[in-house]
Amino acid sequence: MLRKKTKVASPADFYVTFTKALADMYGEVGAELVTKSKLMEMAKKGGKQ
Repeated sequence: MLRKKTKVASPADFYVTFTKALADMYGEVGAELVTKSKLMEMAKKGGKQ
C-alpha cells in the first residue's frame, strides 16, 4: 500500500486531512466518532506539556 506524503502547514490542515482519510476508510459516521476520540487524546496530551 502506497502512502502519499502531504506536508501539513497547521493543525487545522492536519485535522481536515486526517478526517478525510478516516472518512475514506470508515465512512462519515465512523470518521466523526474516531476523530472526536483522537482529539480528546490529543487535548489531554497537550494539557500535560
